[in-house]
Amino acid sequence: MMEKNQLRTLARERLSALTQAQYKEMGLSMLEQLRSLPEYQQAQRVFCFVGAENEPDTIPILKAVVADGKALCVPKIVGKGSMIPLEIPDFSSLMPGLYGIPEPLTGRARAAGEIDLTILPCLACSRSGHRLGHGWGCYDRFIQEYQGPSLALCPSVVLYDEIPLEDHDQPVHRILTGEELLSPGI
Repeated sequence: MMEKNQLRTLARERLSALTQAQYKEMGLSMLEQLRSLPEYQQAQRVFCFVGAENEPDTIPILKAVVADGKALCVPKIVGKGSMIPLEIPDFSSLMPGLYGIPEPLTGRARAAGEIDLTILPCLACSRSGHRLGHGWGCYDRFIQEYQGPSLALCPSVVLYDEIPLEDHDQPVHRILTGEELLSPGI
């Protein structure tokens, strides 16, 4: 099996080969999958990442969360490997943050226990529900505290049978690829 850094390099190459149109289409398909899930339908407060370069377009998801009457939380990086969910009224006030990823300037900080559903980014996922992140550890730290349902938005080009794991790696309950819905943690 490949080392994590080797797999990250391969995943970045595969993701960079996708066009912006493909990312937009993928984001809309993932939104459709998301809205069909009971976890989403029952959630009052949704924590979702803001898609950046080489990630599914999450703007339709962010808009839908607000339009569906749910509280929207997005990540704010507060230090190396550390983030907090900030509840915001809409996504119009997002500005490039520490890593150039759009994040809110202000919002109400929420604890992991106040979140009903968490939507995570990834560089790759295994079919068993493990995600490979960028290596910063922000989401793994959050998931260790968080007890609710989680799902990863993972383009099918970076969905693998297995990925390297470490003790701190936390699996997700569901994986949305836009083409298929996997439920390894349910």
